[in-house]
Amino acid sequence: MTWFLIDDMISTLQDILIDVEQADADKPRAGSVRYAVAEFKLEFPAQVYSKNGQVLLRIPSPEDNDLIGPEYLSRLTLALNPSAKTSGIDRAPVPPSWASAELDPTESLYGVGGTGAEVICAVGTSGTILRSSDGGVTWARQSSGTTQQLNGVWGSGPGLVVAVGAGGTILRSTDDGETWTPQASGTTQQLNAVWGNGAGRIYVAGASGTILRSSDGGITWSSRRSRTTQHLNAVWGHGADTVYLAGANGTIVGSTDGGENWWEQLSGTTQHLFGLWGSGPTDIYAVGPSGIIHFAGGQTWTEQASGTSWNLHAVWGSGPNDVYAVGANGTVLRSSDYGATWTRQPSGVQTRLTGLWGSAPDNILIVGTNGTILQGPIDVVE
Repeated sequence: MTWFLIDDMISTLQDILIDVEQADADKPRAGSVRYAVAEFKLEFPAQVYSKNGQVLLRIPSPEDNDLIGPEYLSRLTLALNPSAKTSGIDRAPVPPSWASAELDPTESLYGVGGTGAEVICAVGTSGTILRSSDGGVTWARQSSGTTQQLNGVWGSGPGLVVAVGAGGTILRSTDDGETWTPQASGTTQQLNAVWGNGAGRIYVAGASGTILRSSDGGITWSSRRSRTTQHLNAVWGHGADTVYLAGANGTIVGSTDGGENWWEQLSGTTQHLFGLWGSGPTDIYAVGPSGIIHFAGGQTWTEQASGTSWNLHAVWGSGPNDVYAVGANGTVLRSSDYGATWTRQPSGVQTRLTGLWGSAPDNILIVGTNGTILQGPIDVVE
């Protein structure tokens, strides 16, 4: 795919932004104000960035000898963010974009993880396993040996990858996801998420309070008493022995002795929780329909203003000041201030985003329904 710059659109975009009228029911006044570009919605892949104080677009070259004219450019629609007023378009911060892979739209993906910067696996419907060996640029289908839906995947070097799914399915790979072997889980419950500490101990969260633990890198599994019958949707831990699981009706359970004993923690919400991640023992996030809750130590979680009403399904960060949450309607949120505020980033899609993982701040993978895989963030290009 080749790209070109729509430099001649810049003045038009500036005029649109300058002349737009504010329509705010709470503040009944009208006037010409300048707005920051919040999102470009397109019918094809695109990148938006700034150069020499201007906002530029890169979109694929027209196919079939199409002309770069009004009809072609009309497929671009501009969305404005009234809360992001600026004194001029040349000063408007341009959020990063996300590159989209062109995959089978009939398949939905629910989990993504990897063993490092290069090897990444995404899992989904009907036993789907997609593998990338070049950091998410290209993807190849792998034989999973199952038709069960796969919901979660976790990897750790060298070469170990574990995937879990419906019907108690656990698959294990020791060659970076090229080949997979089924493992006996001892349950037929749906398994929703998997996480390991990188030292041989791996945990799985599942329906009806199911918790499975492996102490030998995923070869054998044992059931642990969770003290709940709620569906558990997410798992994350830190260190050798501390692990948390989150699930239905605001359920959060934890262990500080490697999964021998479990206790429940007050989450402060009765909404379902779908995603869980932390940078350390006093900086943990959980996401769901109610937005984002945060644990900073002690006994309780506190709600954070996410700025969106869309359901959030996954959360991940490269550190405490670089955290992402994704969800329905292509929602991608980022916090760079330890979760105090969250900014929506243009994803370029409107599908439900269900999985999130990264190997570094500049190499993050997002997966979702309709075969969605996004990679980024794409920073400002000069």
